[in-house]
Amino acid sequence: MILNQKDFTAFLDNHVKNNTSRRLFINYYQPVSQEIWERLVDKFIGASTNYFYCCKPVGGFSFFASDELISISRQNFKEINYIRESFDRLKSQIVSNAGDFNLTHNPLFFGITKFPSEIKGEFWIDFSDSKWFAPKLMLHQEENKHYLVVNFIYYAGVDEYLHTVVEKLLQEDALPSSKSAVSYKISDLGVNDWDEKINYALKNISDGTIEKIVLARYIDLDLSGQPRIKSIIKKLEEQFPDCYTFVYKSGQSFFFGSSPEKLFSIQNRLLQTDALAGSIKRGDTEDADLILQEQLLNDKKNLSEHNAVINFLKDQLTPLADEVSIENKPVIKKLSNIQHLYTPIAAKLKKGVSVFSLLEKIHPTPAVCGIPPHTSQNLINEIENFERGLYAGALGWVGLNDTAEMFVGIRSAVLKENRLRAFAGGGIVKGSNSADEYNETVLKLKPILSLFENENINKS
Repeated sequence: MILNQKDFTAFLDNHVKNNTSRRLFINYYQPVSQEIWERLVDKFIGASTNYFYCCKPVGGFSFFASDELISISRQNFKEINYIRESFDRLKSQIVSNAGDFNLTHNPLFFGITKFPSEIKGEFWIDFSDSKWFAPKLMLHQEENKHYLVVNFIYYAGVDEYLHTVVEKLLQEDALPSSKSAVSYKISDLGVNDWDEKINYALKNISDGTIEKIVLARYIDLDLSGQPRIKSIIKKLEEQFPDCYTFVYKSGQSFFFGSSPEKLFSIQNRLLQTDALAGSIKRGDTEDADLILQEQLLNDKKNLSEHNAVINFLKDQLTPLADEVSIENKPVIKKLSNIQHLYTPIAAKLKKGVSVFSLLEKIHPTPAVCGIPPHTSQNLINEIENFERGLYAGALGWVGLNDTAEMFVGIRSAVLKENRLRAFAGGGIVKGSNSADEYNETVLKLKPILSLFENENINKS
């Protein structure tokens, strides 16, 4: 049996059964073997329910949140207070044994928030503007330890019911696997009038309307079949072990990618975030790579773009923190196909500052939007004229004791049946030019395109 009935019953006897005064949300951790954990991952991926998967191999953790026990969603970006208040009410009802296992991460609610936009596109109809949910079942791996997590609302007899549900998981067959090898045709480069768009942005910078703006484009792929999600996950994790590899399934759509950009993490009121802006390609040799690295570290345009993100984060965090610590100079963060300017930032948050307060303050950052934020958002909608959706949005989780970790949905794509839209963008500041910015987006699209076989590129 997966669930140890003796331990499970003892937990309920000690913490739940004699408490009838309120509705209780149970969060129960059960250690399992790696073999069972991996079998359950296959089951969950093949199921028809919504799920959220996230893994950072270098960070030593992965989560698979399956189905929704409780969900809070809104179709209006301005209603984040509703989500905050709903979450605060639920926190008082939670009973958990997560503290028995000395976990660094203990996610309870998983959430997404789109990039703010009034434009609505067909690729995003399965996704809410903002949504948080507690899964019915979760798989949690941390270092070399594996857990099955069961979430439920307690009622008499629920323990017997849960045993039946969990044991049935290993008996059911997953849905038939989709193709592992999928080819594609590019049907739309999403790059019409690119020069004109960049020049229009530069004119607004020259006029003083904005200081910086991040413009994105997309490519649409017609796939020969629906790809195997597990194969996508494996390839991305192998290529980008220091990134957040993720898949969020909602309805019939999948949003996936490998993001290098942490939005923030919180542990014991210590917030950590990244300024990640400014980029250049990798070199073909070690010497060539070092030359490009030094070029990036001394490039005025990229440094200007990077410093804009640092200044924004400092300004937004200072009212929420007792202290903010920022490294004096950026360093280089190297990925397999690109290298970035990177500056870690830490802040000791004031008591009572919530995850949702931070989201309101710093999402979206200038790394994916611009400065000033509101003016840049409006200009992005005007110039791009498509819905970014979860591209450049925020994804992550909130745990017990106000722990949290959020990342930015870049280096990503949205998949629906055999149609896929992949996104990439770049920061525009004084001194930018359209050719360089276009080449940067080509570089950033490669991780997604490398997952499939190029059948034919049609630029007409």
